Amino acid sequence: MWARGRTVLSDKGRPTWVEIDHSALRHNLGCISRHIGSDVQTIGVIKANAYGHGAVEVARSLLAAGVQKLAVATVSEGLELRGASIEAPILVFAGRYDVAAAEVWSARLEPVVFDHSVLDSLEATRPQQAPPLSVHLHLDSGMGRLGCAPADFESLLQRMQQSPAFELVALMTHLACADAVRTDHTTQQLRVFDDLTSKWSAYERHAANSSAVAGYPSSHYDWVRPGLALYGVEPSQTQRLGLKPVMRWLTRIEHRRSIKTGESVGYGARWRAPRDSEIGILPVGYADGYPWSSEGRAEVLIKGRRLPVIGAISMDLTAVDLTDALDLRVGEEVLLLGAQGSARITAEEMARWSGRLVYEVLTSVGVRVPRRHMDGAA
Repeated sequence: MWARGRTVLSDKGRPTWVEIDHSALRHNLGCISRHIGSDVQTIGVIKANAYGHGAVEVARSLLAAGVQKLAVATVSEGLELRGASIEAPILVFAGRYDVAAAEVWSARLEPVVFDHSVLDSLEATRPQQAPPLSVHLHLDSGMGRLGCAPADFESLLQRMQQSPAFELVALMTHLACADAVRTDHTTQQLRVFDDLTSKWSAYERHAANSSAVAGYPSSHYDWVRPGLALYGVEPSQTQRLGLKPVMRWLTRIEHRRSIKTGESVGYGARWRAPRDSEIGILPVGYADGYPWSSEGRAEVLIKGRRLPVIGAISMDLTAVDLTDALDLRVGEEVLLLGAQGSARITAEEMARWSGRLVYEVLTSVGVRVPRRHMDGAA
């Protein structure tokens, strides 16, 4: 069987990579800015390695485009940015800081707080003579995760007002259902938030994620916190922002082989050739984030033609049926995600194939897949 195939090894290593288009990132930021208006500012959410796009590079691009504040999920993500000499304010969504509280102070991060014990740990680690730490008070208006209960809101606010350790800069909440057609829950959350925060006009407010940016103008307040929309995924199908995908995921045909009718491909022998077939082997698999669960549904683009992925997706390799595209050769570029001319495979499409969230599709692209950052399409 091996003799029937032909293998080419790239002299540049494994030919699977991601391209990050920073002109598309700036385009998306512009779409968001036009939608929210000039009186509202944008917090660039770059948690989870900027949704798989590269946190440091995306941070620099957003700051150069006028974003004044960034947001991450964890202290370690904030420290990575500080280690790259990024000095802009960095909001940290993490719940309890405890062992990382000292790093919050040393890196001058902006923690989200929601409980007296969180304030305790930050106060206990305040360096001598340190200026007050900028903090954001998180109200749980109906998400049911982190955030203080409405009954505890004013006691926390007053404690921060009175403590020399803190400078309360903003009041925030997190919307649970802004991406849903049914609006009752979001409307109720905003009502709770408004009832408790509107009298505290000295503090800025923020609530809107990408979906709320698109669909709930009343949630925009002083700042919005887009994540997914920055990377080119439309957060609403009814209020489209005109976004462009930022990521293209590519590989190459690394091996091509001929198989006879009835022969199998892949683990479990779940795909058997219905005819004599030509098979292309791609050097990408679920260890790279290509979704194993998309077996039997996934497709790729080669020279603008859609071709089916066949057999079980393995850790490092994926097979494609080339029988209807016999002109394709080893070394041919293969698009897994993004645009190839006028044809495209979207993150939403890959999410449908795999049963994943679109967030998972982007953030699951593995660390062994190199990112190539560019300004404009390749």
